[in-house]
Amino acid sequence: MCADGDRRVRVLYDVSHLGQAARVPGGRRGIYRASEAFLLHALADPRLEIQLVAAESRTAQLNLRYFAAATEPALARRILPVGAPGQPLRSTIERAVFTAGVRLRPWFGGHSALWHAAARGPKQLVNRMNRDAHHGGPGTVDVFHSLFAPLPAAGPVPARLRMLTIWDTLPLTMPEHFPDPSARRSVAAALRSLRQPWVHAICTAAAAKTELERRAVLEPERIHVVPLAADEARFHPVRDPERLAAVRRRYGIPLGDYLLTLSAIDPRKNLPHLIRAFRAVQADHAVPAATLVIAGERGLGAGRALSEARLATERGRIVFTGRVADADLAALYSGARAFVFPSLGEGFGLPPLEAMQCGAAVVCSNAPALPEVTGDAALSFPPRDPAALAAALRAVLLDDALVQRLRERGLRRAVQFSWRRTVDETIAVYEDALASLAAAPAATTPGR
Repeated sequence: MCADGDRRVRVLYDVSHLGQAARVPGGRRGIYRASEAFLLHALADPRLEIQLVAAESRTAQLNLRYFAAATEPALARRILPVGAPGQPLRSTIERAVFTAGVRLRPWFGGHSALWHAAARGPKQLVNRMNRDAHHGGPGTVDVFHSLFAPLPAAGPVPARLRMLTIWDTLPLTMPEHFPDPSARRSVAAALRSLRQPWVHAICTAAAAKTELERRAVLEPERIHVVPLAADEARFHPVRDPERLAAVRRRYGIPLGDYLLTLSAIDPRKNLPHLIRAFRAVQADHAVPAATLVIAGERGLGAGRALSEARLATERGRIVFTGRVADADLAALYSGARAFVFPSLGEGFGLPPLEAMQCGAAVVCSNAPALPEVTGDAALSFPPRDPAALAAALRAVLLDDALVQRLRERGLRRAVQFSWRRTVDETIAVYEDALASLAAAPAATTPGR
């Protein structure tokens, strides 16, 4: 129940990043995929009255409409117009501006003129909402919730409460793995935007909450942890032998057991470390021969990982699949002897959760925030300990009973996460914060 009684909580979601990701080939993954899943489940909840905006720029707003058309056309009616009406850009011009903006943004950060072409930012958003309120339109909402972009600092957004989702702080805590300075600037700007009255943060893991508290960004009671989930329709055990065999053929995976890892190929994912451990294990003739399947797009760390792979022995086969189609992920997870995730750090860790939900045995590093996801359902190891990782790989290749126990534990663990839970806990955060706001002295409430 909303703090005001029986009516629904009115939420304006800033989802600027979803429109941008929809325009980039392969962009709808990670944070963007999780944002999309949360949004679609929130839209179906009768306790919420939702509108959408891309407050970052005019370009972002145009691309948000593209996202709606590509994802769920009904989303279009939820989008709150920003800026002067009747000024749409032609699609060819829009694409050219967006492409140029993407290329220039790493050099100019959020100040790229092309990225903000025809920009209409927070000031225009405020003006539009105030006009709507005056004419009996949507007007002030209960919650303005940005799912990625920093909260606007120029002028108050007409909302009783403001929220920002913090996916992780890794560009600040692990800067050596984020050579693009725009990533560090983006997270730093997000944290700065939290230092305002009546602002709360929702973190996807306790590790991020701890870092926000360490940096004294917000009081602990204004930082909340709401976990993510894996799509139940997409990630489930696949038992059909024909489907499993078809996926093997599609991605060139030979017969026999395979260990699977899935991630973008970059240094933070620790893949060269995994390849070296796999080679060491396969050099032991007492361990059954297996294939290491590395699924994911090649990024900054691809060259080093490929160099390690070329040194693999004949008994230690390594397959790089590249990007895997969504429809094939469940079968790829389900067919694996074990899923291995050696990452040095994550904001949450969706791949291990997806693997557990598909019934795969999981071998996972204990880097932040992965233990929050896997609990006691994974065979864990310190990510920088080569002997520990090799021992874990050896164990899952030799011990059938261990693999079965891990599969069963993983399935039990996975049911604790769902998008229903994520939406329920998010609404509880809204309601508790709004109740605290209503109980606060009038002199301390926003706008006083």
